[in-house]
Amino acid sequence: CRHARSRAGRPTDAALELPPIFEDGNVGPVGAGRRDMALALAMGVHSRLGADSPLRLLGGNAADMIEYVLGKLQIVVPDDAETLAEALELAKHTPGQTVLLRRGEHTVGARAGEVAAHGVPGARVGHTVLHLRNRPYVEIVGEEGASLKGQLVLEQGTSGALHNLRMVDAGDCCVRMEGDAEWELYDCQLVCGHASALRVEVQASAKLLRCKLGGEGHVGVSRIDTAYGSLQERGLAKHSCFALFVKDRAIVSAVDCELRFCSEAAVFIAGAARLKLRGCVLAQSRNLFLSGIGLGAELRATGCRFTAGADERVWADDDRPKDVWIYERGGEAGDEGEEDSDEEHFEGALCLRCMQSASLCACAAAGLADSAASNE
Repeated sequence: CRHARSRAGRPTDAALELPPIFEDGNVGPVGAGRRDMALALAMGVHSRLGADSPLRLLGGNAADMIEYVLGKLQIVVPDDAETLAEALELAKHTPGQTVLLRRGEHTVGARAGEVAAHGVPGARVGHTVLHLRNRPYVEIVGEEGASLKGQLVLEQGTSGALHNLRMVDAGDCCVRMEGDAEWELYDCQLVCGHASALRVEVQASAKLLRCKLGGEGHVGVSRIDTAYGSLQERGLAKHSCFALFVKDRAIVSAVDCELRFCSEAAVFIAGAARLKLRGCVLAQSRNLFLSGIGLGAELRATGCRFTAGADERVWADDDRPKDVWIYERGGEAGDEGEEDSDEEHFEGALCLRCMQSASLCACAAAGLADSAASNE
């Protein structure tokens, strides 16, 4: 308030009015930033600056009202905060806050003065890892064309959502979830050329919808450039070790997602982890599934499409999670309150070795089929 008065003198009545809320959900007036609107609210409850403001009528409830309104105002990067890290620092004071990233490439852990978006001349290179711990619920949303470079580590005591983001790793994972973190990812693309696109461990929980995880196919025509004795290759495919890495007691649910371009396996499951896939595509990977130490407690796949090429395998070896259910149809038995017969289960199930229909595959004739109906 002192800052506002020193610059503008005594505020006018218009400055003390609440910004209108329009039908599209934006809080106005048009062109006013979050900082300006927060300042107007603070001035409205001030004993002197807000003497004529209707906010004074709220008495002791004014602070709660201001906190609620601020929670509905997006923090826009770089309009309201220079970097994502700075925006998340602001967001930790108001649960339910939304952080919006403008179009362009942002460095995940960049601080003020560092390169938060590529193309900034003279700025220092930003940190590529950002750790979040013990934060209230927050949503990170990207405009069309917004991307994040680096690794976002979501630790103990965090929850929220990532929406409409393209994330590219900087040497490790794109997103790593630990502790009891609970996050949802919608319409995101996690492009990794090193470890795992998404790593979920300890007892974290993740829900994915319409996401693409893994590496990346040829991004253009392959070229080899030579200059000053160096050799540069462009347009090559990028492969991650794993698209989805789940271990310990983590729980992951993925719907209508794509897991591709992995050098080891599209899915790694270990410990007592639980994984449910529905309507997903697993393809163009050395192996589609790999079980680690502990094997994993549960793997359920419903209505998914598995594509293994000539040099690719569905399973890396003979290890399987303790409870495996791979169902060919679009819905699981019991989804509509009705259970199919054992015969229908078997006809709709896939062989866990060759991924063909369990009733027709050659493994069944040899007595080797691991039908999902058996719930091994």
